[in-house]
Amino acid sequence: MDIDQKTMKHIADLAKLMLTNQEASQLAEEFNHILSELKGIQAEQANQPDTSRIQPNMQYLRKDEIKPFTDRKALFQNTRLEQDGHIAVPRIPELE
Repeated sequence: MDIDQKTMKHIADLAKLMLTNQEASQLAEEFNHILSELKGIQAEQANQPDTSRIQPNMQYLRKDEIKPFTDRKALFQNTRLEQDGHIAVPRIPELE
């Protein structure tokens, strides 16, 4: 897809930019150069093997174990507010 001056003016209007015809032409050329470079990169990547996964995508999950937690002091050590044995959080105002 080639970007022409008309398309560049449309993009500029969408971005609320005021471009002269000369600026639109220059930006269209720059966009076309960028797009051609991206096409080259895509073609080069198509010739490369997929190395994103060396091993099969497998999840190793640990078995769930129920353990009682009795150290309340450790539980509340990083909380800012504690109220009646619970963690208190600041009230979040409603959005208007």
